[in-house]
Formats: sequence, C-alpha cells, structure tokens
Amino acid sequence: MFGQNIPLGFTGGAAEPAIADFLLIAGGGGSRANFNKVTGAGGGGYRTSWSGGSGVSGGGSNLEPQLSLEPGVTYTITVAGGGNAINDANGGNSSIIGGGTINISCTGGGGGNAIPAKSGGSGGGGYYTQNTSIRPGGSGTSGEGYSGGRGRNYSSGGGGGAGSAGSNGTEGGNNNSRGGNGGNGLYNTITGSSIGYAGGTAGSGDGLGFGTTPVDFGASLNGTARVNSGGALSKNASQAAGSGFCVLRIPTSSYTGTTTGSPTVTTDGTNTILKYTGSGTYTA
Repeated sequence: MFGQNIPLGFTGGAAEPAIADFLLIAGGGGSRANFNKVTGAGGGGYRTSWSGGSGVSGGGSNLEPQLSLEPGVTYTITVAGGGNAINDANGGNSSIIGGGTINISCTGGGGGNAIPAKSGGSGGGGYYTQNTSIRPGGSGTSGEGYSGGRGRNYSSGGGGGAGSAGSNGTEGGNNNSRGGNGGNGLYNTITGSSIGYAGGTAGSGDGLGFGTTPVDFGASLNGTARVNSGGALSKNASQAAGSGFCVLRIPTSSYTGTTTGSPTVTTDGTNTILKYTGSGTYTA
C-alpha cells in the first residue's frame, strides 16, 4: 500500500554546540605605602580567545581556543575581587567552568611590599634594599601575565602587567633613585569597544620618587583602580585594586537568554555579548 514503512515525524540530529569567544580577567593586586616606600602590584591574570585589540593573550601568549558551549549545559562564571591595598593582598582568581570540558581560570595579580615578592597572574615588584643587593620581582603566570621588576638600592620594582613586565627600580643611592614603572596591560575589543585591562603599578624610590603607572589599563598609583579591569593599585590603603571581568561573545542565532548574575547584554553585529561584572551562570 502507498506510504507503507515511511517514518512519520522525522527529527534531525542533536543541536550543535555554540562556538563563543571569551575574555577572562582576575582581580589586580594591591600595595600600600610604608613611609612612602611601596613596591608595584601586579595586574590580574588575563586570558582571551578574541583577536581584536592587542591580538594576544596575557604574557604575550597565543590566543586561547574558542569555547564550545554544549546545549543544555550550565557554565559557571566566577568574577573575583581586587586585592586590598592595606593588606598588600593578591587579587582573587576568576574562572569559567562547566560541561566537563571547559575549565578556564585566571590568577589574581601579585600584591606588593613582600620579601620575596609575590607571584600572581602578573607578579608584584621586588622590594627595595639599602645596599647593592637585588631582590627579584614576583613571577607572572604563563599565559596570563608578566613578572614584576627588580628592587634595588633604595628603589622598588614596578608590578607586572598582562602586556609587559614591570620595570626594575633605578639604582642611584639614597635620595637619588626612582621606582620602576608598572607593566602595561592589553587592549581588547570583544565588547565592541577598545578597552585596556590588567596593568601593573609603579614602585617608589628615594628622592626621585615613583615610576609611572599605566592608568589606561585600569591601574592606579594613588586613586581608585577602575572596576572590572584587573588593574592593580599602589599606595592608597583605603581602596581595593581593580576587580575581575568576564565576557562571552556568542552568535545571536545560538544565544539562549538563560543567565544568572545579571550580566549586561548587548549586541555587536551578529553576536550577543554578555558582560559579567560579578559571578553568575550561562546555560547554552
């Protein structure tokens, strides 16, 4: 008979994963002055798959692979706070976790004024000496950021950033030395705008004073580090360093709209952009 053995209600295969770009930044390190002696703090660890902007991930590493977001799976995003300057604290760690295959984390920036210097996403600067010995800066984390600069005779090293190492203190003896510059962060356009993230702060020296801090990258020497920048903070003990940040850039055709944590949702061309300034989730 006509129509025998013809299946009714045919359905296609399972839904395909959504391929998304990301930017993940940890909290920056904090550092405070001790009788005007301060070492630079390191910027928060920085990882991204997005080529727009600086075109690299933190520490000069290659871009990360894009994320494959499996349908129905919930991904947990942790956005960390910056380190408190009064405690010379490292920043907190940020992460994206879910589905058994995605486990991405960034390390908080190294805090200042420590012997030995603190390591982190980018490392804190080396503490000053009162002799000709050298104290190395803290190490950055591979794929996330650079090391801090060395502390030298009456001068402290600058903290590292996602885009470059902190500078060494300039040795000149008592009343004739300068602290090292903070390391640059990196620019990124994943949100649709070019914004700088994860810079380190300057160290101090006697006489000639502080090096420079790259404020374009969210860091602050003696003010307020930009929130959600991963930028470090030196000297101002009443403030915390820049908090972390997470961005997911998902094709709008694959975007489900299922989130927690109230991310800011915008569009850029054919993509939907989720900006997490605090912790939350996305269900693909």
